[in-house]
Amino acid sequence: DYPEDQPFTEIGERAFAGNPYLYDVTLPDAVTKIGANAIENCEELYYFTANGVTEIGAYAFKDDTELYYVSAPKLTKIAEGTFYRAYLSTFESGELEEIPDYAFYRTQGKAEIPIAEGTVIGNFAFGDINSAVTRIDFSRVASIGDAAFGYESHGGWSSSGSDRYDLDLTNVKHIGKYAISGNGNLRSVKFSPSLTELPEGVLSGTPYLESVSA
Repeated sequence: DYPEDQPFTEIGERAFAGNPYLYDVTLPDAVTKIGANAIENCEELYYFTANGVTEIGAYAFKDDTELYYVSAPKLTKIAEGTFYRAYLSTFESGELEEIPDYAFYRTQGKAEIPIAEGTVIGNFAFGDINSAVTRIDFSRVASIGDAAFGYESHGGWSSSGSDRYDLDLTNVKHIGKYAISGNGNLRSVKFSPSLTELPEGVLSGTPYLESVSA
């Protein structure tokens, strides 16, 4: 037993990694930080609640492919690959200050991600996810990295042209190569007037695109 007057405040690196029995985890409110790879490869983990956590380390939930529900209302800082290949149908957090490289890579759920004003989105942050661009408020984004919302080198996802959407990137000052490639249902996109050229492959694999403007 841990003394009640000395609650632990951090989950260390690889603390629960590879546990095949975790299904529903609720951390004490005193816990504010989760270390790198702390809960990775827990294939049965479905619910995760952490009301006091403000920071989660690199690849903490990597390959938790059944993780549908995350509630961490004070969370504002994540790291590279934090939710790599988790599912995420529901994601409740504070406004994330940055979306690092691979942070939500292949998270197939449709959860919207709360972000702070001026957020930088890293390389492959939402890579290999169909229509991930619909999960972010781009009016608050300053920069989008390489293949952040797309594939790097091929045509992307198949599409019937249904559920089409428009994308307003007028506040985004930097866009990396292949940043939004492969979004098959993209109908129109508006770029910032400050962009002087479109990056390599940025609109490849968008067969239903009708309008591009700045």
